[in-house]
Amino acid sequence: MAVQKKYQKACWATLGATAILTVWRIAVTPQAAQGSVLHCLLPVFTVGAVLALLLWCGLKKEPLHAMKGLAATGVTATTFISGVLLTGFSVFVAERWFVKREMPYPQKAIATGTDKLFIVGLIVCGLVGGVFLIYLSVQWWKKRRVERGGFPLLVLTPVLWSWFRLLRYETSHVSAIATFCSLPDVAVLVVEMLFLLAFARFVSGVEEKPPRFFVGTSLSTGMLCTMGVLTGIARLFLQKTIAVSEGALIIVPDIGFALLAFSMAFGQAFSKEENSLPTAEEQPEAAEPNRESEKPLELDEILDDILRQNH
Repeated sequence: MAVQKKYQKACWATLGATAILTVWRIAVTPQAAQGSVLHCLLPVFTVGAVLALLLWCGLKKEPLHAMKGLAATGVTATTFISGVLLTGFSVFVAERWFVKREMPYPQKAIATGTDKLFIVGLIVCGLVGGVFLIYLSVQWWKKRRVERGGFPLLVLTPVLWSWFRLLRYETSHVSAIATFCSLPDVAVLVVEMLFLLAFARFVSGVEEKPPRFFVGTSLSTGMLCTMGVLTGIARLFLQKTIAVSEGALIIVPDIGFALLAFSMAFGQAFSKEENSLPTAEEQPEAAEPNRESEKPLELDEILDDILRQNH
């Protein structure tokens, strides 16, 4: 119960930090070209907030519990949304790449052989991972609960998708976007991959020890993705004044992963532990029959029973 109280405080603190940092980023982004002090301090405070969340929620390995009820409904819905957005985005990228032969945004130069490989990996893992998340959400909805255990390989496809996305940034995006100005978005790529890895460990239940930074990475991913998404929306209304590089690395699936990350963190913080469910590996074994009760009765015992009944 003490652990959940800590997680609850961390959840509310994260929402407050998300609101402050998002307003700060949108307000100072038009000053990026001038290199204002407030704009330069933003990445420092953003990374500091992420580290604080990871340390606050991950100093000790705390057991994770399965969820049902309202928490399970929220996680199931956000998992479905994440799968739909990831699948749709992968289809969009595949259509641009294989049909129109256009580079995915923001890099428009001719891709190298390595970059082409990363784009194909991004599309394949995105399609498989998105369909898997949809299937997983349907299974959870049928059972009315979020349980652990199963799919140890398929659950890694979203992790591979985020890994290819990070590799593509290193090979192409880094030459198109100012790294320091987009540092909060770069942090999204790293922290989101850590969250998806922790999510994979939670779903598969292959390890006895719980992931140390599950709640911390969930809250950090929700905060960073929300900042990036809202900044990207602000770009649509402030195109003449906002820096083009701000929010350029944020894509549509980040909306779903922000919702999923927050729902997982809030589910662990606010759902009742007594409703937790064991993993597939933790299911109790069927009780062995009492061998002594199955032992055949001796002749003397049978005779004694007959005499007792007659008396």
